[in-house]
Amino acid sequence: MIEDLSLHLAGLVLNSLRAGARHVDILIAKKGEVLVLQVVDDGRGMSESQLQRALDPFFTTKDTPNGIGLGLALVQQTAEEVGGELVVDSAPGRGTRIRLSLPYLHPDRPPLGDVAGTLVPLMLSNPEVEFSLRLEDDHRTWKFTPGEIRAAQREVGPRALFVLEDKLREGLKTMGLKVLKAIMDELARRGIDDVIVTQTGERGLAAKEPIVEVHEGGRVTVYGEVDEALARRIVAEHVVNGRAISDRVLEVRT
Repeated sequence: MIEDLSLHLAGLVLNSLRAGARHVDILIAKKGEVLVLQVVDDGRGMSESQLQRALDPFFTTKDTPNGIGLGLALVQQTAEEVGGELVVDSAPGRGTRIRLSLPYLHPDRPPLGDVAGTLVPLMLSNPEVEFSLRLEDDHRTWKFTPGEIRAAQREVGPRALFVLEDKLREGLKTMGLKVLKAIMDELARRGIDDVIVTQTGERGLAAKEPIVEVHEGGRVTVYGEVDEALARRIVAEHVVNGRAISDRVLEVRT
């Protein structure tokens, strides 16, 4: 199984680019207890036989002159291993829609990973393509509009990269796809309602990787970005197994 889902997204976007797409729409959504990743493009599309070959785990660049469909077998494998679903709607001249649906709380579901660091460089390095990106849950929608992305594509230098990555990371936090929400969801899944989770914007440590500290008195402090996989481990180790949180407070510093 792939390490994180952002790599699946990158692979799907690359497929769209190989297919000559000029419009690519990316969706990341949490609908109820289902996580949805979707990429829609207006590229050349695939015939039924091409799609069947693309879903073959032994499919390689030898099977197609332009690499369209590469990586789809891995996406399908991820879906099958966690009881999810992969739907591919494609036809020559009509473009392609790929929708991956995964159970959000499945213990083996790969984490989202660094979506911003994976997708933004792809978008900025292909200025001839119009991208849009949406984040959704059951109540809200957050958008990265084509105009915002196009404006950044016209900039020269690393500033555009930093600005777009930061904006997308803020969007992921706003939509509850990172940090606090990941821990809260895991507590709710386990039926734990007596642990107080607090969140502050004070980093305390300039941590590139997430750090979990256990202090005297059982307080646990988490620094840095927290994905779903780490949230599950924190709750399992420090709450369920009673190794910490004696004062029932878990603090997230983002």
